[in-house]
Amino acid sequence: MSRLVSVLLLAAGLSGCGREPRGAGLIPEATAQRRTESAGLTGSRRTAVVEAANRVAPAVVSITVTSRQRVTERDPWDFFFIPRTTDRLVQSSGTGFLVKPDGVIITNQHVVAGAQSITVTLPDGTDLPGSLVGEDPITDVAIIRISRSNLPVVPIGTSADLMIGEWVVALGDPYAYLLGNTEPTVTAGVVSATHRNILPNQDQPGLYLDMIQTDAAINPGNSGGPLANALGEVVGVNSSIFTGGGGSVGSIGLGFAIPIERAMRVAEEILRSGRVRRAWTGLEVAGLSAMRDWKRQG
Repeated sequence: MSRLVSVLLLAAGLSGCGREPRGAGLIPEATAQRRTESAGLTGSRRTAVVEAANRVAPAVVSITVTSRQRVTERDPWDFFFIPRTTDRLVQSSGTGFLVKPDGVIITNQHVVAGAQSITVTLPDGTDLPGSLVGEDPITDVAIIRISRSNLPVVPIGTSADLMIGEWVVALGDPYAYLLGNTEPTVTAGVVSATHRNILPNQDQPGLYLDMIQTDAAINPGNSGGPLANALGEVVGVNSSIFTGGGGSVGSIGLGFAIPIERAMRVAEEILRSGRVRRAWTGLEVAGLSAMRDWKRQG
């Protein structure tokens, strides 16, 4: 009888070791604590960079361009090694982002230079033909349009108040033809400098003035993609990088973006007139007798 009492007492003691009766519908304390900690950890993972990427990514597109290029070939079996110049079709890729819900896309001019056909791939994988509305080589900005309405657009910010050291996010499709999906790649960094002037050289023939410098990774295929601040507002258009191998190496932390204000001004001008109209000055040359007549009239 004493053994039965001991067993009952032992069972009663075990039932009181923080365990709830089955069927009570209550979450055990340890499990509840783990879920609370997990929720807190998940909340801490949703940083400003995550939120910024989520705001911009739905309006980032991949651009595939087919163009005709002249190449020089040498036939090794030709005794005189006479070079031959031929034309061939080549494909290249870049990035763009939607600024109007009716399919207006901003990208770099060098992405679409000489394009014979343009294919725009939306983040959901849909391929649409793109038409070149206009381009401006001086500012390296081009406008593409696709036939689709009610599209998401990026939030437009300003580069005027950028602070050195603040977080920025670069989105694009580097090496898009090698990747298995169509979602944009996200890289994060800081604003390294503002008002940078990049002078032409053998690897970079263009002249880029008043650029935003960032260490966010920008690789081949990122050109034309958006650079966003921590609020998810686009502040620039990713355009060029310095590399350590004459263009054969990817990002080394020296990337540059066109200020969004300039890109939007060019875009509005192209949409209005098909090209960028600039003021110009000229001289009218007159002979000596004409100058004397002008003086008399004065």
